[in-house]
Amino acid sequence: MPRETPRSIVEVLNHTSSHALALNVVATVGAASLMNGLIFTLGWNATVDPAREPFFAPPGFIIGLVWMLLFALMAAARWNLNCAAISHALADNALSARARLTTLVLSCLSWPLYSLAIGSVVGGLIGCLASLALAVSAVARAWSVSRSSAALVVPVVVWLIFATAILVAELLAA
Repeated sequence: MPRETPRSIVEVLNHTSSHALALNVVATVGAASLMNGLIFTLGWNATVDPAREPFFAPPGFIIGLVWMLLFALMAAARWNLNCAAISHALADNALSARARLTTLVLSCLSWPLYSLAIGSVVGGLIGCLASLALAVSAVARAWSVSRSSAALVVPVVVWLIFATAILVAELLAA
């Protein structure tokens, strides 16, 4: 029986086609690019006192580039879970993992709004820890369904640990 053609953007994002993969990546990286544009245009990347910035903190443009890669990885993991949701015996777990991953993407996209925009290192730390918990949860849920999806999110976990270390160092230097 042929599959029905998707009718809405959400249906397209949740489809298994290569077009859906491309749309997941374009939509996610595009949203992150818009946020990076806000960060650099509005000068949110310069809110930290340079004296408090730890020696191991990379320059802002490197952070932005790393996030572009991480968002692309999360989009690919999300698409991969679409495939698992259709073909896997644990479809409910795949749908749950996809929902957690979507929440993680939204959490990471909104981080600059409650940290950089208001110059709050504490807000950034709380958001970073919340995103880290979501990322670990997404990896754990995806692991039983699609180890490749889980593996695509592991770099996000590693980066969030690194970002947390930067924020803790900034707080300690205050």
